[in-house]
Amino acid sequence: MAALPVVLLLAYLSFKLSRGYMKTLRKGQFLKVVETVPVFNKSAISIVQVGDRYLVIGVTEQGVHLLTELTEEEVVEMKKKSNEVHLGPSTFLNFKDKLKKVNSDWRQNQ
Repeated sequence: MAALPVVLLLAYLSFKLSRGYMKTLRKGQFLKVVETVPVFNKSAISIVQVGDRYLVIGVTEQGVHLLTELTEEEVVEMKKKSNEVHLGPSTFLNFKDKLKKVNSDWRQNQ
């Protein structure tokens, strides 16, 4: 029974140390997964940035396959469209304020 706290303490310390080490390994300087979209149960399509190139890859249980490479114009267009469609908390609050205004205007007209 006396060894149990020691074992738990060692397990906790090794977990903390390995987690910090794994974070430094995951930071890629030249490789970044921009977006991943699941297609089927065990497959997905990912956009990966390698340096200044953008690759579209298919990921399955059997392996990783290059589907196409995006041009710079396509990437700029996609980023522009994603900024237009962004639905964050501020968008919801603006919508909520507009609904309140419409509701108060409607009540005043009644």
